[in-house]
This record gives sequence, C-alpha cells and structure tokens, in this order.
Amino acid sequence: MRDETYRDTKKRISDFDARYVLDIPLEEILRDDKSQIRHGGHHVKNVVLMQESLTSCGQLVPVTARKVPGDCAQWFLMDGNTRWLGAARAGLKTLKVETYTASLCLTHDEWYDFQCDSNNHLVSENNSSPDIQRQLGFRVQDGYFDRRFGYEYKDDPEVYFTETLNWSDAFYGVERSKLRDWLKKIFTGAISQEYRAYDKSEAMRHTKDYNSFGWKPPELKGSGFGAGQVHNGVAVYSAGQMTRLDKDSFSNASKLKRKNPKVRIMCVIHVEKMFDINENKLDARRNVLIEEYDTQQKQHGVRPAAGGNYTPVWSGLYVLPQIKTGPSKEAYNSLIKLR
Repeated sequence: MRDETYRDTKKRISDFDARYVLDIPLEEILRDDKSQIRHGGHHVKNVVLMQESLTSCGQLVPVTARKVPGDCAQWFLMDGNTRWLGAARAGLKTLKVETYTASLCLTHDEWYDFQCDSNNHLVSENNSSPDIQRQLGFRVQDGYFDRRFGYEYKDDPEVYFTETLNWSDAFYGVERSKLRDWLKKIFTGAISQEYRAYDKSEAMRHTKDYNSFGWKPPELKGSGFGAGQVHNGVAVYSAGQMTRLDKDSFSNASKLKRKNPKVRIMCVIHVEKMFDINENKLDARRNVLIEEYDTQQKQHGVRPAAGGNYTPVWSGLYVLPQIKTGPSKEAYNSLIKLR
C-alpha cells in the first residue's frame, strides 16, 4: 500500500489501524526475490535510505501481505519490498502489515494492478519507463486485457489496441505518444508467435537463401544489404510498405534497368507494419503492394540508355512467408511467387 492510498483509506475507515494493521515478525513474511513489477527486478538502491527513515521516523506506511494458502503462520509480501529490506538492515524484528487489501478478495489481475499502483512511496521510486513497459508486456502475455475486454487481440487488433492504449493512459497517466510507441513494440512482439516480421536485412537474407531464380551473391553488400546487387544476371529489391516500393525500390530498379537492360530484376514484398496485424489485414496490405507492382509494370517501363523499346522494369514479384500457424500457414523455407 502506498502512502497516498494509506492516508485516503484511513480517512474512510477511522479505525483502520486497529482493525487491519498487525505487527508481524519479519521471519514470518515471505517475499519474492524477483519482481514482475520492476524492470530488472526489485530496486534495492534505496534500502539504506529506508533503513535511516525507519530508524529515525518509524514505519510510516504498512506493507501489504496476504496469508500463504494452507499455512496459517506465514505471510506473503505483496507490496513493500524496500521496507522489508530496510527493516532487516535496521535489525527490526517486526513489520507493520495491513490486511485490508487481502480482505477484499482481489482477483489475480486486481492484485497485479494493486502492485503496479503501489510503486510510489516517500523513499522508493515511482514506476520508471522500463517498469511500465515491463508491466504492460506482462499484462499482454498473461491475457490481462483479453479478460478485461472479453475478446482477443486477433479478433479486432485496431479496436483492441485503442482500448489498451486508453486503459494504459488512464492507469499510468504518462505521455500518450510514449504509451502508443511502447504498446506497438509489445504487440509486435506478442504476435511473433503467429506472424513473422522482417527488417530489410532479414528480408534480403531470406531472399538470398530461398530464391529459385539464381540470385546467390557471396555477400550482401552496402547499406541496402544487397539491394540492386547483380549476381548471375539477376538483381533484387525488397519493399515492406507502399512508399518504399514506389519511391525507393522502383526508382532504383529503373535506373539499374536503364543502365543494364539485360538484367532481370525481382521485386520481393512483405508487410512491415505488424503490430495490429491479423490475416485479413495482412492480405489487404499485400494487395496494396501487388496493385502498385502491376501499375508499375503496365505504365512505367524504361528505355535502355542505348535506345530501343520500352520494357517493364520488373521480371517477377515474390512475397516473403509471414503466416506461421493455421490453415494459411506459409512454409518458412520458401519465397512465394506471385507474378
């Protein structure tokens, strides 16, 4: 229980200390050495300050604990690790423990909310940015938001993400844009069990390893990781979104084709924006790239530098496998030919 909650609760319940606060021997209070709340585990750097505060001022706020199931003599610490460590360092034999929170019969999710909200004491530190990211990540993995909203992320990623962002904004009160960025990273990681994401280097390496059109350069050169590198008369450009296909890949491929009209240039696409993905959105985003490819082939041929007829820039369109599970699963060791 944090200090603000303690003061507010005492205003509501005038005999709070008499009814709900006990002096419990330190040896009877079990605690977890690993924290699911703090990034990197419990923060112990403030233990000395807490020791000094307990020695000079006494214990200002009780810790929160609940009975260990099946053991009437043991308590489990739910909040107050720094106070427990400070008391041990100060040589105290007992610690004030509030039992009010345990009397509310909180659910698993409610206990976790309580622990996250309790990281705000006079001597200890508030939730840091890494703490909040860790807590949000745990909630996503644990199914907290599934239970809260009554449906799963894959059912409606956009609405689910918005609801999660709104809840996080209300609970933590930090800058909304930061929460949005953190949640995008978390959801991108969470969907990795069902969908495969690629950055540029991964896209080009996968293409090199699994293509059947002879592009096997010994090494992928430059910042483009082999983009435009000619090997066996073939070059490859990849694109994960519309702007890259339109402005970068097609522009560079056109220059190469004009300079070397005999080179066969392959276009390899994948969906880069994955944090809100489901199968329908994956198909829709792929289709946008496919339509742009078809438009480029029909309307934007190039004339060789030495003269001659206009020819299409691309010699083939492929898509990287991204669906890991289900009826539409795409084999990882493949490159899927579309055109």
